[in-house]
Parts: sequence; structure tokens; C-alpha cells
Amino acid sequence: MKRGFILFIEIAFLFAVLQTSFAQYLLQDVQKEVASWFVYASDYTEREQLSELRSNLQPHVAKLSEPQQKYLNELTTNKARMIKFSDDYCKGDDKNPYVYGETLRVVCAEFASSRVLFPAKNS
Repeated sequence: MKRGFILFIEIAFLFAVLQTSFAQYLLQDVQKEVASWFVYASDYTEREQLSELRSNLQPHVAKLSEPQQKYLNELTTNKARMIKFSDDYCKGDDKNPYVYGETLRVVCAEFASSRVLFPAKNS
């Protein structure tokens, strides 16, 4: 009987503490942090593939101007940007002010052989 009463008191105390705004704030922060870990872990493969692509492009990018290098760096940090670029400039006939000519052909060839855009192709 005494154990049951003590257990009831402990549960009631825990319930009361968890209802406080501080506990809610703390639990919300913990949830956000753990969720960010899961997002980071789920994007690991894509980040590695993008890094590999950037290293493959590095010899070709080294001879470009600084704004062009910055543009290609930003382009290869996000899969969605790469898909849009590929659709607009590699498959489409839009003109890109930063990447054109031989550089565009090299970038498009690297994108086409990349596991980022076509994961099943090079598995």
C-alpha cells in the first residue's frame, strides 16, 4: 500500500512538472534538436554525392572567374537547383550568363554522369 501511494505521488509530481511552461519549452527544444539530427543523417548520402561532383568539376572550375566559381558552388549545393539547371540549360535551350560554351558542356556531362541526379544509373 505504501509503495502504491509513493508511486502515485511520483507520477502526480511528474505530471505536474511536465505541465509547466519550462518543461514544455525544454521538450520542444529537444524535439527540434533530435529532428535536425535525423534530417542531417538522411541527407548524408546526397551531401557526399554533391561533394564528389564538386571535386570532379574542380579542374574545370579553377579557370573560371570568381563570380562563375561562386555560381557553380551554389549550384552544386542543392539537388533541386541542379535539376532546374539541367532542365533549363542542359536539356533546354536557355542561355546562362555564368556558364556557357565548353564549360556548360562539361558541367552538363558531369551532371549527366552524376549519381545525384540519376542515382539508379550509376549504382
